Amino acid sequence: AMYVYSGLDILREPDSWTWALNSLPAVLKQTVIEPIGKTNFLLGQGVVELVLAGVFLLWFIPRHWVKWAALFSVVEMILILWLVGLSAETFRDIGLVGASLGVFLMYRYR
Repeated sequence: AMYVYSGLDILREPDSWTWALNSLPAVLKQTVIEPIGKTNFLLGQGVVELVLAGVFLLWFIPRHWVKWAALFSVVEMILILWLVGLSAETFRDIGLVGASLGVFLMYRYR
């Protein structure tokens, strides 16, 4: 549900999420974000989060999609924690790392 909420919020108000990009390393800003623009980057992030939400919430999605979405979620949240740093939202990110890692491990051999 968090991915639905944040994905929709990013799509509705991408400018209110630019704070998350401010602490990124300069090389990442110059090579990834500046060429496409902050708003486009955030809109893409919102779409990715809605896709993840769909994979996790829709019961008919194949299990191997769920496994790889969970691994992607783990990597994404670890990168956010590492690149953006600790903040008031950190508890959410740490919880998502644990939950996503648990889902990935559950589906690892299925």
